[in-house]
Amino acid sequence: MATGVYLHTGTLHTKEEKTKISLAMIGKHNSPKTEFKKGVVFSEEVKRKMSLAKMGEDNVSKRPEVREKISIANTGVKHYRWNSNREIVRHNRRNDGEYLQWVKAVKKRDGKICQLKDETCKGYMVAAHIKGWALYPNERYNINNGITLCQRHHPKTRSEDQRLIPVFQELISQMN
Repeated sequence: MATGVYLHTGTLHTKEEKTKISLAMIGKHNSPKTEFKKGVVFSEEVKRKMSLAKMGEDNVSKRPEVREKISIANTGVKHYRWNSNREIVRHNRRNDGEYLQWVKAVKKRDGKICQLKDETCKGYMVAAHIKGWALYPNERYNINNGITLCQRHHPKTRSEDQRLIPVFQELISQMN
């Protein structure tokens, strides 16, 4: 195996290759043997322009008239995140009062304990829908459509959710 330095390609260079590369790099900017010009003198006008550019005062997008045009162009219907149905944005049904009351009622009925309790219970308790929120909108706030589960036992996929519906319904019917 050759001795040398690893490059980003994962290959090693021999001493001869390293010498060849070193000689080829003489005079280039990233060569340690290159002497850079130090103390370049700029005129006062160039210094002022560079200072303004750094502060942003000479930046086109910082000018008031340009900012006004950008503001007008990005408001209302023209804005890339415009949503004509504001009701969806204003009202998230999982955060409304009726849903929060349903969660409290389900957890209270179940004693805030995972209904599949065993030695693997882990995480905080959640009120889960037996029949899914999206698929059964009429059952969303039905207390008998809810069950308290720990994070570990909460179904992770829709197929698992569908498979567990009969098990959860049996548990709820035994409670009532």
